[in-house]
Amino acid sequence: MALHLWDLLLLIHSQRATFRGHPAETKKLALFILLKRVGGKRKTMHISRYQLHISLFLGLITFAVFSTGSEALPGSWKEYIDFRQANGDFGKWKGTGVTTGIWAGIPKGIAYETSIAIQLSADGSKIIESHQFKSENGDLLSTGSGFVTYDRKTRKILSTYSGYDGDQVFTGVNELMSFGGTSEKWSYTETSRGQTYTVTRSVNWDSKSEKQIAYIRSRDQQSDVTRLKKQVTAQKSTLNDFYAFCDLLEGRWMVDVTLIADWPGIGLKRGEKFKGYDSFTKILDGEALEWSSVGGEGEFRAIFHWDSHSSTIHCNAYTSGGAMHHSVWWKEEEGKYALWLKRAFERDNRRLAGKAGIQFDRNARSFRFTSDNLKLGGEALDKLEDIFHKISKAR
Repeated sequence: MALHLWDLLLLIHSQRATFRGHPAETKKLALFILLKRVGGKRKTMHISRYQLHISLFLGLITFAVFSTGSEALPGSWKEYIDFRQANGDFGKWKGTGVTTGIWAGIPKGIAYETSIAIQLSADGSKIIESHQFKSENGDLLSTGSGFVTYDRKTRKILSTYSGYDGDQVFTGVNELMSFGGTSEKWSYTETSRGQTYTVTRSVNWDSKSEKQIAYIRSRDQQSDVTRLKKQVTAQKSTLNDFYAFCDLLEGRWMVDVTLIADWPGIGLKRGEKFKGYDSFTKILDGEALEWSSVGGEGEFRAIFHWDSHSSTIHCNAYTSGGAMHHSVWWKEEEGKYALWLKRAFERDNRRLAGKAGIQFDRNARSFRFTSDNLKLGGEALDKLEDIFHKISKAR
């Protein structure tokens, strides 16, 4: 059996995904093993010296391409969109800071508030981004917008951006250099007020609701860091959405609970597991829903209702440990609901903040209550993943 010229390349290419994201030394060792495997079979496979040399040469070229960082770039536009969605990046973000002089059109030493909006275009072909910088006294320091897209020919993620710093126009182009997990890195070249300079922009997501963007200007290493928090806006729900929500929850449920904090009054510690028993009961002729829960040494009561003024579903909850939680709920899709803790405090005045959601199974006999961004008193809590099993009989 003869080994053709492209056999080695196909073998290396087939292993590319396996070693994606691994350190360079790991990939070098993997390539060496692959080459050794093929080289060791020369006699039994009747490969000529010429074929081996060419295959090795092309294989090393392939590896060199992999080693320059292309393994850290998306293979498709969908892969990159999925990455941004997985980090919860679409939406509105706000942050504060003090200008450092890294941008030619923005003076140094001004306290500011920034707002950034990120959304996917209707046809899914672009990510549309915009920003505003305002000083504490309301002066507009900077505003601009642009879009991110995928160039199929070069297989690169590129972006153009432009706007005004003060009363002067700036323009810029971005190229994605690497991405993965909870971070990405861009090279941004901007022209403003007669200057052209390149800035490395590194984005790191601490969670789906917090991120930071670090900037370093190449020519002088001038830097800046902006910390941002995602702004949660409750979506509107109709009265019929509320009625359907009540229909899904009504009944008795057994709950597999893992404590994500040392909640006062429960009598158990963070990380401990127990069985809870919850019931949802329609009250006031179906215009409200009462939620009762017993678990450990604690008890919980809540009332859901539909607010006609804001067209949203509200929930006011109280615990035997002295906590009060006010949340807003809405339907995201069929069988999936989200909640935002609008005003929630424990008895010791620590604030509970974040977003969570529930996802029903296909027959609505169980649902998962989940969140990965809850904070108590500013401290990140463990991942919430309680599972509710309906134990009342189906009607």
